[in-house]
Amino acid sequence: MPVSFELKTDSEQPDTLTISSECPDLDPEIAAGNSPHFLITINDPQTLSILGTKLATGDTNIPILQPQSSRKSTDDHFLLPSTAIKALRIWISPYVYSNDVLELVKLNHVTHEIPYLLMESIVESWREAFRCIPERHSIERVEFDVRYEEVHMVTFVARMLQAVATAMYMKARRTMGRDLVFTVTGCENAKRRRLLECGLPGKKEGLGAPVAKEDTTVADALHLQ
Repeated sequence: MPVSFELKTDSEQPDTLTISSECPDLDPEIAAGNSPHFLITINDPQTLSILGTKLATGDTNIPILQPQSSRKSTDDHFLLPSTAIKALRIWISPYVYSNDVLELVKLNHVTHEIPYLLMESIVESWREAFRCIPERHSIERVEFDVRYEEVHMVTFVARMLQAVATAMYMKARRTMGRDLVFTVTGCENAKRRRLLECGLPGKKEGLGAPVAKEDTTVADALHLQ
């Protein structure tokens, strides 16, 4: 089983990663002769950009700050082996509720227009973040956690997932000769989830099977309320 934890950007050191909770105890795994296997959750493009930049250095270990609440010093950190980062869970939200946007909601009561106003910059932020991931890495699986059901946003998010996943997949295939696995979780509606998944490259569920062709279309997703 992988060791799971969340990384984020440290508020006091913007170019540094910090763990959201106490560092997991890896000693039992190491003592048993097992290599650590990490599943890392990332909730924002900046954190993914920093992780990608650190992976690109080729360093054996990545320093990760302990949570602010438990640090014994400003540089209290542990070393994360870069080759042990096998899976990413990326939480993608198309919403950024700034004060200006909230004012639009209050005045116009047209909440369904807000994602369209913001989606372009959000998509570009995630694309730039994924570009920071180097061609050589140990990541085998990327899980997109998409926790919303707004039907008018599904097509936007589907295109974004396809764009970032395809770029990452092609780099890994070209440089390392291996296929990455991409999946979608969090979306409870099965038809919309298929729409989100059908454009993803690579293999399905880590079992080595090719991605099945899906008949789901944009129109299908829009008809399912």
